[in-house]
Amino acid sequence: MSHTVRVNVTRPADAADILVDMEARGFEGALEPTDAGVSVLLARDHNGDMERALWLALEDTIAERRLPLVPMVAGEGSIVLRPALV
Repeated sequence: MSHTVRVNVTRPADAADILVDMEARGFEGALEPTDAGVSVLLARDHNGDMERALWLALEDTIAERRLPLVPMVAGEGSIVLRPALV
């Protein structure tokens, strides 16, 4: 069974790159336009703590691409990548 998490990206220009990186890490995904930016819907077979694996993968992508984003839990099944405060 797969589990889906919505990742809201407040910088829409980064959404496609994030999706590519997450797919390379074994997640299935799709982009979905929203009023606040773009959501990346990600799923993976539920074999352990999918949300923790996703969180770590997002942190790796943010660091590797040097994106000025910070992940935040926005609710059950929802993460927001918001701009980092400098």
